[in-house]
Amino acid sequence: MQYQVEEMKLRDKCEDTRKELTRKARQFDDWQNKYMSRRTPPDEMDPDRAQDKDVIAERKLVVDNVNQKMKADEEAYQTQCIQVREKSLTSLKTRLPEVFQAVFEFSCASSDMYKNLWSISQSGKLNESL
Repeated sequence: MQYQVEEMKLRDKCEDTRKELTRKARQFDDWQNKYMSRRTPPDEMDPDRAQDKDVIAERKLVVDNVNQKMKADEEAYQTQCIQVREKSLTSLKTRLPEVFQAVFEFSCASSDMYKNLWSISQSGKLNESL
């Protein structure tokens, strides 16, 4: 169960990172559109174009970092999922025979009890008829 709790935490972390990436990418796109619309039409000889590229690259780096974080979180989550499934399967393989044995013993005991009750009820009917 502890591994499953960790898996759920990692899933939530992935979802939070995905939301953050979506938000940051949208902010970057909005900013880039506004920034570029305020700039003069592109002129290949404009020395400010290199500065524009640097400013855009800096902002884009933030989005790329969140994207890398999301990929790392998803990889950790996938690894945890595999481990949880392997541990669950191993647990089932080792514990399931014990469960079946207990159910079998319970059903045998129940069957014996009902047979005894039936024979007692039948002997009571026999005594009444005598």
